[in-house]
This record gives sequence, C-alpha cells and structure tokens, in this order.
Amino acid sequence: MSEMTRKWLSWSGIVLAVIGCFFATAWMGSIAVILGLICMADGQTPVR
Repeated sequence: MSEMTRKWLSWSGIVLAVIGCFFATAWMGSIAVILGLICMADGQTPVR
C-alpha cells in the first residue's frame, strides 16, 4: 500500500468515527464507528 493510500485511509477512518459518534443512537452510527476504526487500523499498519 502506498503512503498516500495509508494517509487517506487513516483520515477517512477518523472522519467516519466522528460521524458515527453523532449518530451513536442509530445502528448506522455504530457501523460508521466500526468502519472508521477498521480504516484507521489499516492506515496505521506498516506496509508489508
């Protein structure tokens, strides 16, 4: 994975998690939080 992709994944993960927090009551919100965390984790992992 390129550096740019990792940076993008990391940021989109943060954005998704924040959006999810606003909709925490709805099931959509929890999905957004989970997706955000997955994206952030992908963005943080070093390139293999």
